[in-house]
Amino acid sequence: MRHLLGDVRQRLRRLDPSPRRAARNAPVRVDTLIILVGLKRSGLHAVANWLLGMDAAGRLVNNSPMKRLGLSSPMSRTRGDSPLPIYLYAGSPVLALDDNGDESVVTLRDRESLIVVIFQSQNLAHLARQTMLLGLEAARTVTLLQLRDPFNWAASYKAKSQEISDNRQWPPLWREYAREYADISHYLPGAVRVNYNRWLSEQAYRKDLASQVGLRCSDKHLGAVSGHAGGSSFDNTRYDGDARAMRLTSRWQCFQHDPDYLACLRANRDLVALGLDLFELPPDLRRFGRELVGTNDS
Repeated sequence: MRHLLGDVRQRLRRLDPSPRRAARNAPVRVDTLIILVGLKRSGLHAVANWLLGMDAAGRLVNNSPMKRLGLSSPMSRTRGDSPLPIYLYAGSPVLALDDNGDESVVTLRDRESLIVVIFQSQNLAHLARQTMLLGLEAARTVTLLQLRDPFNWAASYKAKSQEISDNRQWPPLWREYAREYADISHYLPGAVRVNYNRWLSEQAYRKDLASQVGLRCSDKHLGAVSGHAGGSSFDNTRYDGDARAMRLTSRWQCFQHDPDYLACLRANRDLVALGLDLFELPPDLRRFGRELVGTNDS
């Protein structure tokens, strides 16, 4: 699996992103194009795999944008000028899932039924100003904006962190995406909101999301754990095939006494309040959040 992922990354890097090169290649006509936007460690690949499980011929494009120069952490903020658009055409190498949920490298044909493109941790203002994709002619395009609650997302972010400075980077990252999710900012008008917490736990919610993107709901690949960036921040790919056995809504407990984790939350009470407002949280986590902002649990 790892050598396949490495191979596709190398092949994608060798693609000539110039309009002249794209013009020499046949365009790809796709019935449904799904653009999935969210933060790293927010379950993007889990949702992408779930979507691909609804179409045996689905294809995945993973756009992990460039990191800011001088920072080595895989969690670091994307550059404001990260390279867009992405040029895709017949013959471009992409990922696909087989019946078991395993990834393999395939090439795009001139006609595809479903393509899912992931944009991770992009600056939303930058993303909104750019043409995201070229070379695709989609009959239907749906943009999904995904968000995970700040307490568990920050814990996963911290668990994967490699730089001390990452503790200062995640609050503005989550706030930016939460404000868009809450319709305070308007960079992605018309985007379908994906509440990752509800997606994990509610089949009816997943059915509604599938309906909004025009697919027939199937949980075929719901248990798959992607190997991208090492898999889960806590469990790697140990639970591949049984992802719901992971304690994805209890990650915060690993850091509930961590000084840096607590300091970041206490210094960003608006972020905590927004998280409490946007997510239906378990009683212990809601109590934890309300204590951070100095309100009584009621």
